[in-house]
Amino acid sequence: MVYPCRSRIITACGYYTIVHLPERLGVVDTMKKHILTIAAILLIAITALGAVLFLATSGEDTHLSHESPTFPALHITSSYDPFTVERNFWHNGTLTLTNTEEAYAFSDVDVRIRGRGNSTWVRGGEKRPLRLRFEEARSFLGSDYAHRDWILLANHFDASLMRNYAAFHLANSLDGLDFTPFSRFVHLYVNGEYRGVYQLTDERDVGPGRAPLTFDPDPAISEYFFELDGHIVGWLAEGNVEGEDFFTVNGMAYDIRFPSSNRWDGHLEYLQAFVQTVNDAIHSRDFAAIEAMIYLPSFVDFYIVQELTKNIDVGAFSVFMTVRGQGEDRRLHFGPVWDFDRSIGNTLYWPEPEHIHAAYRNEWFRELLETPEVFALVADRWNEVRDAEIAQTIAHTRYTAERYQSEFERNFERHPGLLGRPHQPTPEELWRIDSFMGHVNYMTDWLEARVGWLDDFFNDRPPQHIDWFSERYDPEWALVLYYTYESPITVIVDGETQALATSPVLLENRLLIPAQELETVLGLRVSYDSATELLTLERNATMVTHRVGSSVFTINDVEIESTSSMIVRDYIYVPLRTIADILGYEIEWQRGARTVIIRSPADE
Repeated sequence: MVYPCRSRIITACGYYTIVHLPERLGVVDTMKKHILTIAAILLIAITALGAVLFLATSGEDTHLSHESPTFPALHITSSYDPFTVERNFWHNGTLTLTNTEEAYAFSDVDVRIRGRGNSTWVRGGEKRPLRLRFEEARSFLGSDYAHRDWILLANHFDASLMRNYAAFHLANSLDGLDFTPFSRFVHLYVNGEYRGVYQLTDERDVGPGRAPLTFDPDPAISEYFFELDGHIVGWLAEGNVEGEDFFTVNGMAYDIRFPSSNRWDGHLEYLQAFVQTVNDAIHSRDFAAIEAMIYLPSFVDFYIVQELTKNIDVGAFSVFMTVRGQGEDRRLHFGPVWDFDRSIGNTLYWPEPEHIHAAYRNEWFRELLETPEVFALVADRWNEVRDAEIAQTIAHTRYTAERYQSEFERNFERHPGLLGRPHQPTPEELWRIDSFMGHVNYMTDWLEARVGWLDDFFNDRPPQHIDWFSERYDPEWALVLYYTYESPITVIVDGETQALATSPVLLENRLLIPAQELETVLGLRVSYDSATELLTLERNATMVTHRVGSSVFTINDVEIESTSSMIVRDYIYVPLRTIADILGYEIEWQRGARTVIIRSPADE
């Protein structure tokens, strides 16, 4: 990286002036003290100058560099509203780009449009992500390469709008990753209506400037681009068949993006066997075997980005990899990075900046970090990039947000409901922030705290067995909560869908609901005494008391046995069916629709 080096060089020159120059000149001790005092002041000034240069030049990012402090305007014109049709429905339109450098602008270019994304599409409402496809490959906003397919990220769940941008910026500065998505912010208009700030970026595919791969009819020679993708077997599976559309290794599902399935002739089986060999090497913790199968610089940089940001997806989604090279040079490479809107504290389940995360969520990462030689590589690389690329990314994120603050704030003038209101995947301390810069400050402060914790971890704690966080995390609940977020459970009472801040969960066929949501769903008064761990639920003449963690519920002095309650992430989860039965409600669980139907008693 050039920019952090500038400030480091200036600071190093000042240090030389203070410490070594007096000795070289043979200055006596008394005079040396005076010189040191003056030089110390000089060093502070020099360092400040270096910081100014650092911050100023860090704004000149090739991923953003607009001449004016405004975003380009991207206009979609179509006979359809792309936010209201089916996600996978391709439709024709035209694209116009204005308010940008003359060389980048264009008008009425034919384009095809469709929705994209998973949870962001399902829950994005009026701000959903889109995919664009030109008739012919073209450069976009100064990209060094031309492609047909481009993506507009909505960043719907991220009120800073900067988490994906910051992660891409950091990954782009790390030379272990061959391809990081190009990224530019734009104002999006659809049929003349302003729709908010979007992040224009690459589609994750093969070609110049992206994944540089080649196809060969021989599976052992062909190169591959694939993804660890739990969605392909999850609630968005859409009829995918294992062995035809995807493959699994060690219970994890992988989706092949290149080559396309119409060119496969043993390619799926070859890649599955290759990934199985990688899996076996990782679990052996034999460094020589691991190094023979994985290009480790790519893993190290990929892991640092994921661990620094505590990206929730890293366990089963959006982990992209390639297989490249021939003969002894054939390796699995990690990257590109992707999907960071629910990272950097923006999640209900792991919001704090402490604790190991990526090596907990991802089994491969856990095993690799437990291999002493790999841990040493990660720790050394961390120490190398901590004060350079990582520090520069945090500074650049703040700089970008401040420089374009008024541009970003237009997004929330269009979508005011994204600020200061509860959103299911967002912790309360975060969603209560009611300004764009407040969210940016939360994000950058969180990153600085995270850097401090990881610095202690990589430098002070040895690679022991992964019990680094066993006292903190429950794997079963982690998975339940994650999938509940990906596909939240809908609650309908007497035909009316309830607006819940936190979804119920389904654990081993037990439907559990956060106790505070019973006020909304069943009209109960809820109170909790933390000293006695006694939960009290009241409505009319009925009072239910329950000691959290037990299976006994007391209804007006009558005890019944039911499913035990539990506390997870500071929420008290209680059995919904039990509480509904006590109050005389009928309850129906529609598994396919992930919906709870509740009907009030006949006398109400």
